[in-house]
Amino acid sequence: MQIVDVNWTDTPAQAAAANATPPRLADQAAANGKLTRSERADAGYSGSKTYHYYCSSDQGQPTMSFSASFDMNGPSPRNIGEAFQAFIARKYGYKSANQLPCFGNNTSLADIQADERKRMHDLSASGKWRVVDTGWVYRGP
Repeated sequence: MQIVDVNWTDTPAQAAAANATPPRLADQAAANGKLTRSERADAGYSGSKTYHYYCSSDQGQPTMSFSASFDMNGPSPRNIGEAFQAFIARKYGYKSANQLPCFGNNTSLADIQADERKRMHDLSASGKWRVVDTGWVYRGP
C-alpha cells in the first residue's frame, strides 16, 4: 500500500481564501430565528449536533486525495466539499466538473477516522489509485 502523506499548511490568507463561502441571506434570517426547520436544513444548519467528516476527490482520476477527518457543526457537506475542491485545485492542480463527496456520521470522530483509513487502504491496495493524505481540515466560512 502506498499512501503519500503531505505535510501541507496554508498561509492564513490561503486558508481564508480556500474556505471562503459567499455570504448567504439565510444567515441573517437564521440568526433571527426566522427560518423553518426545512429551510435551516437546506441552508446547512445542524443545530447543536457535532458531525464528523472527511472529504475525498472523485474516483474518476488516477490520484485520490483525502482530507483529514474532522468534527464540526453547521455547514452542509456540499460547502465542505467545495472548500476541499478549491484547496486541492490550488495545491495539486486538481480539475473536475464533479462535486466532491464528503462522508460523515454523528457517532464519533474515531469511527469516521477508521472509515477513512479503511477506504484509503482499500483504494491503494487495489492498485488503481495513488492515494494522497492532504491533511486538509475544514475551518469554516
